[in-house]
Amino acid sequence: MALLSYALTTLARQKSYLGISVSDHDALLETLINAATQFIEDYLGGRRLKSTIHTEEKYDGSGTKRLLLKHFPVTVFTLLEKNTSSLNEDKWETVDAEDYWTELVSGIIKANFLFIKEPERYRATYTAGFLIDFGNSTDSNNHTLPLQLEFACNELVGKMFNLRQAGGYREVTIGAMNVRMMKEALTSPQVKQALDKYRDYARQL
Repeated sequence: MALLSYALTTLARQKSYLGISVSDHDALLETLINAATQFIEDYLGGRRLKSTIHTEEKYDGSGTKRLLLKHFPVTVFTLLEKNTSSLNEDKWETVDAEDYWTELVSGIIKANFLFIKEPERYRATYTAGFLIDFGNSTDSNNHTLPLQLEFACNELVGKMFNLRQAGGYREVTIGAMNVRMMKEALTSPQVKQALDKYRDYARQL
């Protein structure tokens, strides 16, 4: 199985973490890396952690002066639009950039007006997430993924791999692995601490 394009570690780095030099378990490890990546993204609120451009992403109005973007941290905020039609049709107009600002770390748009509490009344175009380039992992211009998130991925994969090797875990379906990874994440202080730091933490300040 090929690794996801947004995987939180590489096969080589995972094998180094586990002290594995043979290729016998490569396919299993790639499956586990993918599962751990998806689990971590779900645990962190369904965010895409790798830097991605989100175009015309629709949002319900909150009825407040705040709008929470689905993905963060934001690196570039491009455009906020409002559907001005009172009918079931698209009539999008750009919101004046002077009427709002974006907290990049938390991904919160704060405005000097109330976001009308109606479904899909707004849409946003922006770039959010961390740069992932393990080939240049020491260069902050190319790689900004926090070490704690890769550590959490490495640890979860390691726990699942060791359980399987010990004969205590044979199921490899995504659903079954997610259940087991949730248990491991919640019972491992190091993993839980690493993940909780990035679980909407900026939005709770």
